Amino acid sequence: MQTLALWVLVTYGANLAITTSKIFAPVRAWIAVRSTFLGTLVRCPMCAGFWIGFAWPALGVESAFVSMTVAWVIHVVLARLGAKEL
Repeated sequence: MQTLALWVLVTYGANLAITTSKIFAPVRAWIAVRSTFLGTLVRCPMCAGFWIGFAWPALGVESAFVSMTVAWVIHVVLARLGAKEL
């Protein structure tokens, strides 16, 4: 259970940093200018969540879909609660 909680926190934290954080904003803008696909990837919590989960060592494709779902659900819940950009 502790491993699962850690995995969820790490994947969502990475997702949040990549897709919405102010510190990563210049990198998102730089990527978006160079590639439409990658620009979308770094702005979409669901898209980034999939690839972050896919890259997680030794968990396989299943973790990509779980990570995508977790990232999207947490993102939607926080948005509905009024969370602002970091």
